Amino acid sequence: VFFGPKIFEVSTFRSIADGTVGNKFGTMDEDVCRRDFSLNALYYDPIKEQIIDYVDGVRDIKKRRIEPVIPLDVIFKDDPVRMLRAVKYAAGTGFHLPHKLKRTICKSASLLGPVSPSRLTEELIKIINSGSAYNIISLAMQTDIYMHIQPAACSFMYENSKFERAYMTSLKELDALVVADNTARLGKKLSYLIYDFIASLTDWKKELEENPAPTELFLRTWTQCRNFVLPMNPPRVELEFAIRTCLKKLGVNTKIPKSAFSAKEQKKDKKTAAQDKPKKQKKPAGTKKAAKSSSTKKKTQPSQMQAAPIQLANSVMPSLNGAQTVKEAAQL
Repeated sequence: VFFGPKIFEVSTFRSIADGTVGNKFGTMDEDVCRRDFSLNALYYDPIKEQIIDYVDGVRDIKKRRIEPVIPLDVIFKDDPVRMLRAVKYAAGTGFHLPHKLKRTICKSASLLGPVSPSRLTEELIKIINSGSAYNIISLAMQTDIYMHIQPAACSFMYENSKFERAYMTSLKELDALVVADNTARLGKKLSYLIYDFIASLTDWKKELEENPAPTELFLRTWTQCRNFVLPMNPPRVELEFAIRTCLKKLGVNTKIPKSAFSAKEQKKDKKTAAQDKPKKQKKPAGTKKAAKSSSTKKKTQPSQMQAAPIQLANSVMPSLNGAQTVKEAAQL
């Protein structure tokens, strides 16, 4: 439902027939048992203009605390993203995370590993747009879940205190931007998450003297930033805008023809999409196309080699494999 600039999501009540998962139709008193936290389990009757509270959600709001509705031994196993929501609720409202809940989140942080990039991207974009990114990410780091959302950034912060200070300062600047102008495009907001990484990649003044070609610098930086923000997968056009914004701050001329990058990526995307489609039986004449595809692949190989000088992000990602906590990642 659209109400002015806001969007309200409306859903049917869910049954508890399958526990705390599934979407079978149910009743209100069943649906409340499917909610994650009590402050998020309140119902409103627009006819009687009354709040319906099954789980003392109003009481918990008054006491400014986050209380789970689903038992702690089940809540995060069923949906690990609930850990991130708990942190968002607490940091965004200033409410207290009870010790048992916070400890369970720390112990269960690794469950976020298998979560799909699309869900993590959606949640991270909500954080970016919240105006409370600094508080949310600070608490996410304390509970060890941020390393599963932005592992490269987390590793950089724990290895380099100067980078950590700069990164957290950028988050404060992001919040200030959102408060002042929440209509700013996503790419501009994303730039605050990647600026300090881009600034640390190289001596940009020297880089410009030795290699003044902005197209090559942009493509190399894009590759590294794409790895840096994983598993987040923002829209390519917004990430591209964010990188251009950062490079401009660093003195790199970002007036690059779109064809220098976009056309190449679109061709690559089409090729990938074609590979994902079921292949039909082809006649021998189709072998020419296969040979052409192979030759195209060989031609693109040199451009990938040109991206080799900047390898910080690539060197970070493998080091996080198997790490369960932020401390382990730092020790690796």
